[in-house]
Amino acid sequence: MTALMTFTSHIAGKNATVEIHSDRIEWEQQGRVSATRVITGAALITGARKGGSTEMIPVRAITSVTTKKDGLRNHSVSIITGGNTIDMRVSKAEAEQIKSTLTRLMLN
Repeated sequence: MTALMTFTSHIAGKNATVEIHSDRIEWEQQGRVSATRVITGAALITGARKGGSTEMIPVRAITSVTTKKDGLRNHSVSIITGGNTIDMRVSKAEAEQIKSTLTRLMLN
């Protein structure tokens, strides 16, 4: 299924690729890049990724969406569920679009 919206955000101190679908929000955070160099045959690989995580929230679990200014150029979108709050740091224009999209999905 095609995402309604895709953007890059800062979640819990790490960059994440976020997708909003009609029934859920998903995001993936890449793992840390290590300074280790790995030699495999003739190839030298630097900065191998370690870790990484994905998370998904069903739209029906969202109870509220708020936005606020976060620094000089960014805004924070807070997605509030029954047991958690996820803060996403994005541009002002993206924050307004995210809130509008999620509010529309929550009310339908």
